[in-house]
Amino acid sequence: MGEWLVHCVLRYIPVLFAGHVLTSAFAPRKEGEFFWDSFGRQVGLSIGLTLALGAASLFLLLMLGLCKRYGTTGGFRTWALFLLILPVLPLIFGGSGSLFGIWFLAQVVFAIWIMPKPQLIAP
Repeated sequence: MGEWLVHCVLRYIPVLFAGHVLTSAFAPRKEGEFFWDSFGRQVGLSIGLTLALGAASLFLLLMLGLCKRYGTTGGFRTWALFLLILPVLPLIFGGSGSLFGIWFLAQVVFAIWIMPKPQLIAP
């Protein structure tokens, strides 16, 4: 379990960072503001939100890893996907769905393709 979690964290951090950068790149800008000025400001403002999203997601993955020991890898990934999108849903339904949809897609990509396979006991 511990080794899986370490690999999970090491693979999740680049995905979270990519979602953060893409979200900052597509954030709305003020009239007449250059892209790089806006991008730097958005990266600075949203780093706290990114860290909170990442911490909540990794905590939920840890809880899933501790609770689900039996089953198939597909079933585990389904539960992981469900738990990973939970922290993003309030952001999407809070009025900025198109902007936070990038984070939603990053969570989906991680859960389905990038997350390492857990060591499960066959039922």
